[in-house]
Amino acid sequence: MNKKDLKTIISHYGKDKQIIKAIEEMTELQKELCKSVISDDNNNIDNITEEMADVEVMLNQLKIIFYNRRDVKKVIEEKIERTIERIFDESYKKIKQDYNKEKKRILKEKNIERK
Repeated sequence: MNKKDLKTIISHYGKDKQIIKAIEEMTELQKELCKSVISDDNNNIDNITEEMADVEVMLNQLKIIFYNRRDVKKVIEEKIERTIERIFDESYKKIKQDYNKEKKRILKEKNIERK
């Protein structure tokens, strides 16, 4: 995405209008995603693709408007890392629970066999 072109768009329409436009585009994407989930149908994939592209363009404009491209990139990396850590923790807890269940089952079986 050409930063110069995005700056031209922002300059032409103004920062406030582009912020409002970003909100509009995110709303349109939200609507298409809801349709997809509610109807359990992927017939609107073209619409979702179109709205995702619109949102991505607007997000890139917002990064220019708020001068925070690097900060956003850093926060994205941190959020992904935290999510991966959560997944690991959840998986570990699940494995531990399964292990404890199985251990109880085996001990119960051995107790029954002894009687």
